[in-house]
Amino acid sequence: MDETFTVTILPGSGTRTVTKLQLRRSDNGGIWNTTVDNYWVLGAAASLDAALYNNSANAGVNFAVSEGGSFNLFRLGRNGQRSLPLRLHF
Repeated sequence: MDETFTVTILPGSGTRTVTKLQLRRSDNGGIWNTTVDNYWVLGAAASLDAALYNNSANAGVNFAVSEGGSFNLFRLGRNGQRSLPLRLHF
């Protein structure tokens, strides 16, 4: 099952530039990120229907999010199963 998540930058934290994202299952059973490696690709976009920020050649990202702003993550679920708790690193 594919899943989407909304990430919000808290007010007062300033504008952030996102250059790498990594989403991990809490049991280390899966990793999704924005680099070309042996893991699954994690998509990022300004909204659910916006074009992906990801570079089509290498899956990388480089975008700014203002304080109080948000962006969406997209991940392909494994074997149709819903995820366990996840941790996001950026």
